[in-house]
Order: sequence, then C-alpha cells, then structure tokens
Amino acid sequence: FKGYPNNANFPKSISTKEKLAEYLTAILVNISTFHTAVNFQTFTSYGFSPNAPSCVLQPPPKQEESVTLERVFDSLPVKEIAFISMNVSYNLGQYSPIEKFYLSSPGENKRRDDR
Repeated sequence: FKGYPNNANFPKSISTKEKLAEYLTAILVNISTFHTAVNFQTFTSYGFSPNAPSCVLQPPPKQEESVTLERVFDSLPVKEIAFISMNVSYNLGQYSPIEKFYLSSPGENKRRDDR
C-alpha cells in the first residue's frame, strides 16, 4: 500500500484470528464476487450509449432549464466514442479462455495429481 496515506488503513500486523478472517474475507470478496458483479454486467448496462454515456458533449442543464429530447441527443457522444465505450464494456464482460469455475461441477475441481 505504498503511496497511500496511512497505508490505506491496513494494519502493520494482525493479532487475532478474527481480524485475519475479516481481512481475508474482504480480500476474497473484492477479488471474486465484487469483481464479477462489477465487470460481467458491463455490456448489459453500458453497451447502449444513451443508458450510460461515457461522456457528454453539453454542459449539465441549469435548474430552471427545460430539457428537450434534442438537447439529450446533442449531449450524447459521437458514434466513434460510443463504439469505443461499447467495445471496452463488451471486452470487460467476457470470460477469459483460461478461466476455471471451481464451483460449477465438483468432479472437475480435483487437482490433476488427485485423479
């Protein structure tokens, strides 16, 4: 955690099993469940630019301004930027060809030397 103030509040030592379990749980959730939830649904949400545009070309409207459909369309990114955003979200949502799903079928979870 070099470069983060106060080492990102990570302790220099962990003195109890309960604290070790807490930190390991947080790490495992962040590298598995959280990562999956964030990345594997990106194309569903961001694949259509009006759902979540990667940039807007107009300033936000003032409180008293009325927002027209024309203003919304003028705010959307150009097609080249929208395509790049779609492509990035699509690729982030793909499974790796070398990925192994350990909980999908118990018979495949054995190590090679256990067979």
